[in-house]
Amino acid sequence: MRKEYGMELAKVGIEDIRLGSHQRKYQGDLDALAQSLKEHGLAEPIGLVKKTNELIFGSRRLAAAKKNGWTTIDAIFFDVDDVQKMILERVENEHRLDFAPSEKVALGRKIEEALKGRRGGK
Repeated sequence: MRKEYGMELAKVGIEDIRLGSHQRKYQGDLDALAQSLKEHGLAEPIGLVKKTNELIFGSRRLAAAKKNGWTTIDAIFFDVDDVQKMILERVENEHRLDFAPSEKVALGRKIEEALKGRRGGK
């Protein structure tokens, strides 16, 4: 069952997208993805936090779109808090370019820390 997060689909200016500190440093080879975007367009929108335009998922698609000189990109805007954002990021990216072990650990810790605040530190 898919949890709904008040999603909206819209185009967004690439220059208006905020990259969080948690964004992956290594994007892998973007040439094939950039070529695919040129030939076929964007099949799956990137994900952004509605209130802040912070990237949740789709960093490789965003980087490939930039490489192609795009000025706008389709995005799904999610009305989420920080914990929901991290959970969405993890769920969406687990099936993409593999997380490095250190990335998995760091994101897991961030989620645990955020959830402690919700549970009164328990």
